Amino acid sequence: MLPPLDFSFLLPIFSVIFSSVLLGVTYNWFVLANSRRKVLDEVDEQQKSGNPFAYVFSDLAYFSSEHQRTLPKVSVVMP
Repeated sequence: MLPPLDFSFLLPIFSVIFSSVLLGVTYNWFVLANSRRKVLDEVDEQQKSGNPFAYVFSDLAYFSSEHQRTLPKVSVVMP
């Protein structure tokens, strides 16, 4: 009969791998949270300055009728 296999030598290796993956995920969450916070701060500033559509687009002049005249004409055929 064969002796039981001992895989206890793998425990430190898996611990290091798991720790490095966990640190990488934590770092990425931190970076994404900071970039999202910056964008949300910019949206809040633009809404305070009078742009109610800041969450859609940062330039309110983009929605003016003068800009919409340059958009292509589209025909919709309803059945």
